[in-house]
Parts: sequence; structure tokens; C-alpha cells
Amino acid sequence: MTIAEVEDLRRVLEKGGDAAAVLVAGGDDAVREGLIEAMAADLKRTASPVSIVRLDAEGAKTDAWSRLAAMASDAPLFGEGTVVAITNVGSGAKPPPALVGFLDSPAPHLRVLFFAEGKAAKSALATKVTAIGLVIVPATLKDRQIQALISQATREAGIGMDGRTQDALLDLVGTDRAALDAAMHLLVEFAGKGGRVTEADLVGLVQRSRRPAPWDLQDAVSERDLGKAVKIAVRELEDARDARGEAISLYHKIVRQVRTLRTAQALVARGASSSESMERLGLKHDFKWDMTKRGAARYQAAELDTFLKAAPAAEIRIKKGSAGPEPLIVDLLAGLIVGGKKGRA
Repeated sequence: MTIAEVEDLRRVLEKGGDAAAVLVAGGDDAVREGLIEAMAADLKRTASPVSIVRLDAEGAKTDAWSRLAAMASDAPLFGEGTVVAITNVGSGAKPPPALVGFLDSPAPHLRVLFFAEGKAAKSALATKVTAIGLVIVPATLKDRQIQALISQATREAGIGMDGRTQDALLDLVGTDRAALDAAMHLLVEFAGKGGRVTEADLVGLVQRSRRPAPWDLQDAVSERDLGKAVKIAVRELEDARDARGEAISLYHKIVRQVRTLRTAQALVARGASSSESMERLGLKHDFKWDMTKRGAARYQAAELDTFLKAAPAAEIRIKKGSAGPEPLIVDLLAGLIVGGKKGRA
């Protein structure tokens, strides 16, 4: 599977760019493994054999930095090379002295990749790495970008997969490129070159690794997208150890979002400023207020008021009802998202 960040690094290396060290701020395992392979392939042009050493920098007592320093000072006798991949580097705010020594005078037989948190992109470590290599910030992909990546991956793998099956695969793996890459390997092995994969084939072959973000359900309510909201809620219920307890949590998420939308409607109606509205709703970013306003405009005030009046009875049904939690949550979402639309039709 082609990964944009890996291809970007390959192009830099092919042009002879500096790459004694690479800091990767964020990303998943697919990005990481691809970058390690690209660095190893480049080092093979000047060293042989090339080995890969993986170190973990987590914890105050880690020996990752002392081991890196030792490898840097131990020059090989026969032209060997080493790619060192160091995980859990953290924020990069205070590079340890042993690391600073390597960054100030990198060893020609080593290539080092630091896998850190996203905020490390603007850290002291990033400044040091930039002088001798690259800082890479992997993209956080959205569903539509992963959809394009799935289509590309199926073409590269030489297997057929219709749009419905591709959507089902996206629903299983989400935006994790490592999970997608693992799934594609399984599907190619199953179908063979030139074979076709159906939605039914995914069952048993691809494990669902997608996990909704904490705000996904609220966003679906704001977007008035019943299909998306139900999919997220059912997924959460399926994964929960205590389905009824999770249903109560989902209920409160939905009710809080409805109250937020209703408050936003009132703020807009009286001409409150964006800063006042954001402070009232506890929003820290302008785009979140814009999203909330758009969501509020999709509902009538009477719809939200009716929902909130009926909410306590719905909570009792979820807590004490004989029916399973899934149909109760689906009914709650349908009554909110579709109910008002039917009334206006």
C-alpha cells in the first residue's frame, strides 16, 4: 500500500537530502514501518549489511539513549550500517544529553528515526533534527481520504472490490492505515491476484479495529445523520462489557448535545457574539462554534424542546425496561433525528 509520507521521504533521499535523523510526530504503525524500510533501503547504498535496531524510550530509566550513544561511538570495521527506530520519545521538549551528542555529531553508519507525540513537531528536538534530517508530521486522514486509499490499495493489490464492500472495509478499520494494510494483506491472500472480495468475505477475515472518537456521536446528531449516529451507537454497545451501562452513557451524550444545540439557537436568536457564545458553551475553537451553529440550524427549537421534555422517560426505559438497550437507543436517535423531519414533510 502506497503511503504518502513514505513516498515523500523516498523522494528526498533519492535527491541526496540530509537524513541522518528523522523525527516522526504522530502517525500509526503503517507510516512508521514504511519510513523504517525507506531509511534502511537508502542506507544500503553506502553500507552493507544493514540491520534495524528498535529501542523504547519510555520511562525515566530507559537505556535507549545510552545504547544509541554506544552504537554511535562504535564504528563498524566492515562497512555495516544500522537503522535505529526509537519509540515513545514523547514531546521532545528536553532531549537528553546523550541524544544531543549524537545530533550534534551524527555517526555516518547510523540512521535514526524518533517516533514521538504530535506536539513534538515544534519542540527542541525538532529543531535539532531539522539541522541533520527531517521532521515528518503524518496526516490525520478523514473517511473520504481513507476511501480513496482503499480504492488505490485494491488496484495495487490487483483484487476487485465494489463500492459497498469498500465502505464496509472502511467501517471496520477506520482511518488507521496499519489496520488497513493488514486487512489488505489478508484479503489478497484470500482472493488471490485478480480475485474479487465481497462484503460477506470481510466477515471473519477482517477484525474491526475502528474506535469512534468521543465526539463522533455528537457530530452525527448535529449533522442530522441517522445512519451514522446509529452505526456509532451500535458499535459502542457491541464493544461494551456492560451494554446497559454504556446505553446510559450514550443517552447522556445525546441529551447533552441536544441541550448544546438548543442553547446555540437561543444565543444566535438574541445576536450573541461568537466569543460570548463560545464562552457560554465551553468551546475553545472557532470551528467548533461554526459546527455547532450549523447543527442548531438543522433543527427547529420546538423539536429540541419536545425531545428534552421526553428525555427523562426515555432514561427510565433504558435503565429499567425489559427491552435490550440497542433498540431503545436507536429509537431515541430516530425520534430526535427523523421525527421532526417527518412532522415537517
